[in-house]
Amino acid sequence: SNRIDNVTSGETNANTGANLAKYVTNKVELYDNSDALKIWLDINRPNGTHVDLYYKSGNTAATFDTQPWVAASPTTGNGYVVYSDGIIYNETIYDIAPAATFTIFQLKIVMRSTNTSTIPKCQSLRAISLKA
Repeated sequence: SNRIDNVTSGETNANTGANLAKYVTNKVELYDNSDALKIWLDINRPNGTHVDLYYKSGNTAATFDTQPWVAASPTTGNGYVVYSDGIIYNETIYDIAPAATFTIFQLKIVMRSTNTSTIPKCQSLRAISLKA
């Protein structure tokens, strides 16, 4: 079986998360201020599974780790990650506009399932910071 569960709360906590299956990127420190992120992620999401994307953004490295994670909704798929047949990966796009400009950001992908034999898969994560 796979190490995956389906906890629907607790992932916004700054230091911990309730789910077993997750991927956390390294912190990205930018040279200039940015005010938006565009994220592309190819997701294979069979029925009964979920993929959630969270982000953090800020300007101070000393306090960045204590900030809570913020859930992001996809721009594609009417705000949901679309189902697939277990073979096809669908490109999912997230347009994220944090409340303030930032020079540091980090992403967390949480994978959930009601069945340890049926799991979502992700590949080809791309992130671009934008400045208006």
